[in-house]
Amino acid sequence: MIRGEGIETIEGVRPQEVFDFVLDPAQYIKADTKILWVTKLGDIPNGMIAREDGTFLGVAKGSVITRYTWEPPHKIDVTLEHGFIRGLHAWFTIDAVPGGTRLHHVEEADFGWG
Repeated sequence: MIRGEGIETIEGVRPQEVFDFVLDPAQYIKADTKILWVTKLGDIPNGMIAREDGTFLGVAKGSVITRYTWEPPHKIDVTLEHGFIRGLHAWFTIDAVPGGTRLHHVEEADFGWG
């Protein structure tokens, strides 16, 4: 399993702006360089099903089908529905703080080997 985690305070923005940024593929690929594009496949209650196209270590291209669930503007949860890896779980928590917004992001990927 590979796990990455980061916390950042973004000054001068509201939680809704951060929430919208994360869900906008044209914006999000500027922040997460392993993601090439996210395509919404369908709506579900409180979320969507999407295909995420990306690269692993900048060389191995692939796609996964993910389930996004959310509680605007404070939480986004992403889980694997189908793909070549065994498991994927990522989440974003978005909270207002004095002067801006705190973003906490965690990604866990289980490749099933190694």
